[in-house]
Amino acid sequence: LTVSIRANRRSGKIATLLPSPGVPGEGRKHHPMLEHANLYVACWTTTTAGWTRTVTDVASKPLGVVRFEGSTKRSWFSWLRGARLQVYETDDASHLMTLVRSWGITRTWNLYDADDRHIGSIGPSRLVDANGERRGTLDADQILDANRQTLATFRKLTTLKAEVTFAADREANPFLRMLLLAAILVQDASPTA
Repeated sequence: LTVSIRANRRSGKIATLLPSPGVPGEGRKHHPMLEHANLYVACWTTTTAGWTRTVTDVASKPLGVVRFEGSTKRSWFSWLRGARLQVYETDDASHLMTLVRSWGITRTWNLYDADDRHIGSIGPSRLVDANGERRGTLDADQILDANRQTLATFRKLTTLKAEVTFAADREANPFLRMLLLAAILVQDASPTA
């Protein structure tokens, strides 16, 4: 099995070319999760690995998984407990990002990339990057930039699945897209035991 990796010189994006089954010499592109304009996030399910949510593309092809770490038991003081969401891309289970909610009353989530670098923070209604610059505002079922332009929308399609749609990426900033997806994931951050 030969795997080749190519970088697009213009966009800087990396695509992995894998051989197509039964067609020697031909390859198909692997598009990482954050390069899709539409994502579908399944509801929380319990597996042998714990509580997880699957992320798929429009054709229902698995792109990744979100894993919950923390207590799912509800109590008067459950809002004080910390929680963690680990996001992995499906093809090779590579770690994409981590969301951490510290214990306390602030309800702020911190986002870290796979190399444990702080990317930004998500509060009850705002997204802030690692430099402290406000990158978006949560407004009902969408995230808006400072000019009130839509960066992303999200809506529940069924009780089992939600749709995430990213606006055209004017900045071509993968960390902004990571922050947007993270903000949407924390809207339903804890599974119900």
